[in-house]
Amino acid sequence: MLAFAGIVVGELTNPLFGSQITGPAIYQFQQADAILPFFWVGVLTLIGAIEARTIATAYQSVGETLSTTTGVAQLRKDYEPGSLGFDPLGLAPTDEQKLKNIKTKELSNGRLAMLAVPGIVLQELKTGESIF
Repeated sequence: MLAFAGIVVGELTNPLFGSQITGPAIYQFQQADAILPFFWVGVLTLIGAIEARTIATAYQSVGETLSTTTGVAQLRKDYEPGSLGFDPLGLAPTDEQKLKNIKTKELSNGRLAMLAVPGIVLQELKTGESIF
């Protein structure tokens, strides 16, 4: 869903780099890297930080892992997969049934976005023009 939102925002508004990045979304990352060398390093660092936080909070500690017979870290019993604790606007409902309903809608929209993004990318590759 973030990829789709990034395509829409990137093609319609060009908010970063003083609107120097234009054209189809499939080429915008390369344009950003040309304007700001090592742009990809910043992107990978952000992704790595998010993954490191997930590993630290979701999996057993080293001590717990070494005390198991397999020596392989397992998910903590109290961890909910996919829960990054990211709700800056406080939109998640406190009622369990409403939260389950929202999660189901998010999964459905996420699946739709996973189909939409490759379709947009393929169309832009075929035509060489922006989708919007």
